[in-house]
Amino acid sequence: MISTAADRAIERLTFGIPVDGRAFLDTAHFESYDSSYVIGGIRQKMAREGAHLVESRDEAAFIVEIRSGALSINQRRDYVGIGGFEMPIPLSDAVQLPMASLYEEDTHTGLAKFIVTTYDAETWKFLHTSGPVFGISWIDESTLVGIGWRDTNVVPEKFEDQPRPPRMGQYRIELQSW
Repeated sequence: MISTAADRAIERLTFGIPVDGRAFLDTAHFESYDSSYVIGGIRQKMAREGAHLVESRDEAAFIVEIRSGALSINQRRDYVGIGGFEMPIPLSDAVQLPMASLYEEDTHTGLAKFIVTTYDAETWKFLHTSGPVFGISWIDESTLVGIGWRDTNVVPEKFEDQPRPPRMGQYRIELQSW
């Protein structure tokens, strides 16, 4: 979920670098979970837009600084029913009773927030900013009296190159007598 939200935020970033402009990506102010994935995605986006990525500030004509405002998963559970609780039993250990719900909804939201600022490498003059940009992904799971369904934007609907393998109930077993 986090990587999907990050991908969506990265797609909204702009860098203000001319094609073949030598650019150094400064990650000193970028601290977050899964930072290597996000930094790699930003490098890829810069390269796709025509930037010539360099390894050091000395080689660069442009410094691109990235910052993260959020990279997280937020969760919420709502239900109509009785929550699980511990029931004391005299002269014995307590028994944990499970939650019993008529309707239940679990919401998981992935959130990414990034800012990019581009400077001239020689003068440190401000040239461009992009953001804050946001990326959001979600998985919503609902259950009504034991029947459940799911809505998500995390997994693409089609995997044409890798179809899902059949589940156990889809195998046909034939018995032969000798």
